[in-house]
Amino acid sequence: NVAVFLAAAESASRVLKGRVAERNTQVRPNELIHVGDDLYSDVAGSLAAGCRAVYLKRGEDDPDLADLPQHLERVVRRGMALDDSADSSPYVSEIFPDWEERCVQVASLEDLCAAIRAWVPRS
Repeated sequence: NVAVFLAAAESASRVLKGRVAERNTQVRPNELIHVGDDLYSDVAGSLAAGCRAVYLKRGEDDPDLADLPQHLERVVRRGMALDDSADSSPYVSEIFPDWEERCVQVASLEDLCAAIRAWVPRS
């Protein structure tokens, strides 16, 4: 089963890393789909926790999914306590080699439902 997990942007990565969702729903992180509208807190945070992510891009001024590698790099830097001068790009490619397979960008609730249906196995 795939569980859809919705969380506030500020607490998303803390909740997922704390395995609260895993304990409450009895699913593994790779079975969770996190839906969020913040590329850093929601998408990069949920990918770092091992989940799938749906990025709900609400407006033209919001960052594009193409910017995600930069946000993943920030997650790696914070998690590994790297300073800004350290080169973390090798870590990003090693830790998140499949980010494009585990993340999708949508602009509407209709697209969101379609993305989730595509990931949910048919019974």
